[in-house]
Amino acid sequence: MILAAALVIALGDSIALGAGHAMHVPTYARVGAGSCEIAAYHLPRFDTVVVSAGINDAPGHCLSKLYARLGHARVLVILPKGINSARENVIRLAARHGYATIGYHTVGASFHPRSYPELAEAIWGRLGGP
Repeated sequence: MILAAALVIALGDSIALGAGHAMHVPTYARVGAGSCEIAAYHLPRFDTVVVSAGINDAPGHCLSKLYARLGHARVLVILPKGINSARENVIRLAARHGYATIGYHTVGASFHPRSYPELAEAIWGRLGGP
């Protein structure tokens, strides 16, 4: 299945910002954004959303609200690295909502992907192509 890029968006924090730009899709993200801020974004219509959120929050703070707002869209959650309890919370809530997840490789102590183009390629692979 090939998805129209106009119907796919990236949403969230700095990882979503980098992934969305590498994917060449509309991106609604900000470095340091927390789930409460992200949940309040005004978004266009979309069929598929790639979301990275939760690592900049107190555990669970607004992530449920954000996920509930995504409705019936196809959702792919980028899992944060395990630098705090966010990863476990994101995994638990994504599973509760039936969302697919994807991880990435880092370099050293960074929690950012070693390569956003590599992450974008993996995401498009999961979604079925650009």
